[in-house]
Amino acid sequence: MSALLLRITGLLILISFFSIGCQTEPDWRKYEGGTHLVLHVESKDDPIVDTENTARIAEMIGGRLAQFGITQSIIKVQGEREIVIQVPPCKDPDRVAALISKSCILEFKLVDEEHSVQKALNGNVPSGTEILYQQKRDPKTGQESKIPYLVKIDAPLTGEYIMNAQARLDFLNDNQAYIAITFDSRGAELLEQITGENIDRRLAIVLDNEVYSAPVIRQRISGGEAVIEGAFTIEEARDISIVFKSGGYPAHTELIEYRPLNKVIWLGNK
Repeated sequence: MSALLLRITGLLILISFFSIGCQTEPDWRKYEGGTHLVLHVESKDDPIVDTENTARIAEMIGGRLAQFGITQSIIKVQGEREIVIQVPPCKDPDRVAALISKSCILEFKLVDEEHSVQKALNGNVPSGTEILYQQKRDPKTGQESKIPYLVKIDAPLTGEYIMNAQARLDFLNDNQAYIAITFDSRGAELLEQITGENIDRRLAIVLDNEVYSAPVIRQRISGGEAVIEGAFTIEEARDISIVFKSGGYPAHTELIEYRPLNKVIWLGNK
């Protein structure tokens, strides 16, 4: 009897409304005035890998939305590399769009201290390196600028080892928001090794190919804890923390369509 109950419970979970490519046509009144989004997944030039990545990202989108508090949404894979998402009306659709579209691929890359960034910008990029940028905004004038960094392509530490992430405020620095992350045992081991072997060098913290900070390593860091600083609002820091805890996408993504859901289109199979 108990086994039968478990099977029934599992079936109910599988056919719950929050599912990828849900086959039961939902009540459209919940969706009118909501948001329609289409996400494009970067190709890995392998149809099998592309299909697997797209399916995995669709599943992860569901997890992100659930953690954000949106438990009723339609998520449908379209072709090899597109995902259509429809969500009911919410207070901040722009925030939802940002939550969905961030790949949140976190990498820690050593800054190349031996070669000139300027020469690299002029086309002389050393082998094994790449140019990435940090966005800066002047708090007084609002003017934005880009700071180039020449970094090693290989990332000795990535976000796959993150065990926990929390948004916090630095009360000693104008309540600036930042993200405190904790690595698992393997990530802590890698962080300690990297920092121990590269004292007085800079380590760029890169999120979705953008440098958020590049602090100088002053000492070996043990314990598996690190901080990501940037021009975050507390909401952005919270949303990125949600993403880190649910995991970054296995491929970069681009939001190619984002519009009000004035006319709902049934995405399920008929």
